[in-house]
Amino acid sequence: MLASIKDMRHACGAAYYLGVRAQSENRLVDAGEWYQVVLETGLHKTFEFQAAYDQLQAWLKTRRSLQYLQAHPGHDKE
Repeated sequence: MLASIKDMRHACGAAYYLGVRAQSENRLVDAGEWYQVVLETGLHKTFEFQAAYDQLQAWLKTRRSLQYLQAHPGHDKE
């Protein structure tokens, strides 16, 4: 899908919103992968980059894997 997107800004936005959707469906591993794609665009000044970065940092601070958090909803709030 992203191969058809010509502009990195659009790729960043598409990856972010695919991550948001995956996260809303408790597919945290998929969400983490999409958020990583956002970071790989290098578009530091965009909302999507900052939001993806913040979410990845929040998960990192739990000191739990995304697989664990996905299997145990609610533990990402600790």
